[in-house]
Amino acid sequence: MENMSNTAFRCIWTGIRDCCLLLDNVDRVPDMTDAEKARYKAEAKVIMASKYFDGIHNFGGLPIVDHALAVDEVLEKPRSTIEETVTFVVRLLDEAIAEPELPWNIPASELATWAGRVTKASALGIKAKLLNYVASPIFNSDTPYCTEEPQEAVNALQVWYGNYDVKRWEAVVDACEEFFRMNSANGNYYQLEEATTPDEAGYRAAFRKAYRARGNRESLLEVHDRVYMLEWDNQPAVSGMMVVSLLP
Repeated sequence: MENMSNTAFRCIWTGIRDCCLLLDNVDRVPDMTDAEKARYKAEAKVIMASKYFDGIHNFGGLPIVDHALAVDEVLEKPRSTIEETVTFVVRLLDEAIAEPELPWNIPASELATWAGRVTKASALGIKAKLLNYVASPIFNSDTPYCTEEPQEAVNALQVWYGNYDVKRWEAVVDACEEFFRMNSANGNYYQLEEATTPDEAGYRAAFRKAYRARGNRESLLEVHDRVYMLEWDNQPAVSGMMVVSLLP
């Protein structure tokens, strides 16, 4: 469990190390089934990828950490290019998506306990959102977004790709289409929250449910800070939810 102090909660590296520790050690646990271990490893990869996405969103290319660093290791990791970082994160997500033990969604019978647990759908949501972000002109352009000195990060291709390539947009389309194919194969579990009445109150309630209600079918990934409840208006001030959605 990640330390929930304010400093640790905002540091992506704390979460990444926690995921690496699980990946490095879960196979040594004697009283877990192979299926449980496989699912936990897939979940850790998705969480790790989400942490990297947070870092990419703010900094671009990041140091690639693929295992829990030991005390006797050299702890200085060089910053990778944006392309190397994105490739690493997409690999984590693809491995999770390919894991048979990772479910497409949390069954209704388990929502009371496991709402917010990552799934194949949340992995695909993060993948599409990441690819869409790095295909934008911030990274995918023939000219760098920033031209102010110093330009070390620009020259090292850590904050842009160094060129424009339409295939980066095609990768976004492929990821979205993969989501909709898999959603269709799983009974179209994920869908828009619909208004129960055709008026302002009904539409407002549907909108709120989509980003606040626990276990709704529109959000692909929900993250509750400390406390969560069933209905949006029961949420205390310290609680929040992050939503990834590919639905139109």
